[in-house]
Amino acid sequence: MSSGSTETEKVVLITGGAMGLGLAVGEQLGARGWQVGVADLNQLAGEQAVQTLRKAGTRAEFFQVDLASAKGPKAMVDWAAQTFGHLDVLINNAGILTVERFGEMTAEAWERTLIINVRAVALAMSAAGELM
Repeated sequence: MSSGSTETEKVVLITGGAMGLGLAVGEQLGARGWQVGVADLNQLAGEQAVQTLRKAGTRAEFFQVDLASAKGPKAMVDWAAQTFGHLDVLINNAGILTVERFGEMTAEAWERTLIINVRAVALAMSAAGELM
């Protein structure tokens, strides 16, 4: 973490940052001068989000990440540090919602939900913690 960062030097990395709440947070922080790393599985939406942020005057970059991959979260954090020079805030916004009824969820559905909603968050936080 860059403890002496001014508002315009601050860097945020947002998982699930290509749309919805993730993009809205990026827009709000970008309006305050933050640099925004958009991380998402959806490349097209991620690139569109970056264009939206840039049109508003925000420095924004996109990283396509598969958070189900054990190496994805660390690669994402390393990319942000290399791209922006440091990382001030990590927002773990990405997640999946399972629509099956509780008793009908398969073991595979449970595993995927836990991998993305829990393991990926822990791995990303661990990698970001090494930088802060």
